[in-house]
Amino acid sequence: MLSLQEYNKSKNVKDMVEKMFEARQVAHNCHLKSKSHSEHVALNEFYDELLSKIDEFVETYQGQYGLLSDYEIQTSAVNDVVSYLEDCAKIFSIGRDAMKGSDSHLKNILDEAVGITYRTVYKLKFLK
Repeated sequence: MLSLQEYNKSKNVKDMVEKMFEARQVAHNCHLKSKSHSEHVALNEFYDELLSKIDEFVETYQGQYGLLSDYEIQTSAVNDVVSYLEDCAKIFSIGRDAMKGSDSHLKNILDEAVGITYRTVYKLKFLK
């Protein structure tokens, strides 16, 4: 799994897409293991909404720049899903900031992914 520090060095679109897919799968895994109804629901909403944003971002990016290839999705167990998602939101923000200046359409999709992520953090922290 790509750490915040590793991504901050690469700022690579492929790495960010891998992290987005990883976050979606980690959330699904945590959702299935959750014993809290509110956590279960929040994580379900997150992975459903994030998948839509990943699709939208990748399809738009590929339409403009060509196909992304050779990306892999790796996951492992996460002990603190809130901290994990906070790091993911930071990575998505760094990825947005690394996009070319005229790519506001791609930045907007990433802004929405950041919003979805922080909204889920809020639900996990405060809506128990």
